[in-house]
Amino acid sequence: MIAIRKRFFKPGKESRALSILEGVHACSRVSQSELGHKAGLSGAMVNKYVRELQDAGVLTLTPVNGKAYAYGLTPDGEQTRRNLLGQFCAEIVQIYSALKESVRAKIEPLREEGLLSLALFGASETCEVVLAALEGTPFRVVAIADNDPAKHGQSFRGHVVVPPQLLEKIPCQAVIITSFGRQDEIYEQLTALAVTKNLQIVRL
Repeated sequence: MIAIRKRFFKPGKESRALSILEGVHACSRVSQSELGHKAGLSGAMVNKYVRELQDAGVLTLTPVNGKAYAYGLTPDGEQTRRNLLGQFCAEIVQIYSALKESVRAKIEPLREEGLLSLALFGASETCEVVLAALEGTPFRVVAIADNDPAKHGQSFRGHVVVPPQLLEKIPCQAVIITSFGRQDEIYEQLTALAVTKNLQIVRL
C-alpha cells in the first residue's frame, strides 16, 4: 500500500488513487475502511475516489452478499496502477538521489582537509543513506557507533555497531552524526571527545 503522510510530502489526488488501486491489487476483498486506513482517507473520501475510479473505467465492484463487495481492476485499471506506481517510484528515486548529493556536499570540506577516516554515529536509515553517498568516494568508514545497547555487536551494512565510548580508541578523523532526529543531542555528547581527539563533528 502506497501512503506517505509526512509534513513535506502531502498526498495528492494521484497518490491517493494509487493507494486505493494498490490496495485492491493486493486484496480484492479489502474493505473500504481498510482502504481508508492504509491510504489515510476518511470513509467519505474513499467512497468519492471509488466512484471516480469506477466512472473512469479502472475499478469494478461486485456484490458478494448484502453487506460486502469485491473490488477488481479492469485492464485499464491495471495499466493505470502500473503507470502511477512507476511515476511514484521514479520520484522517490529522484528524492533519494538528491539526498545523497546533499550529504556529499555536506562532507566535501572533510575531503578538502584530508580528513578521510570517518566514524558514523547512529545506526539508522539515515546512516544507510550516508553509506550509499560515500560509495565511490575516498572516504573510509572505520566505525559505526550508536547509543542503543541493543544494537551493539550487531552487523549494520558490513560494519559492527560499537558503543560510543569505543570511539576514543578508534583511529577516525571525523564523526558524522547520522541521526536526523537527535543531531543536537549527539553533538553535545561528542563535544568532549572532539576536543580530546581533535575530531571534526559533522551535523547533516
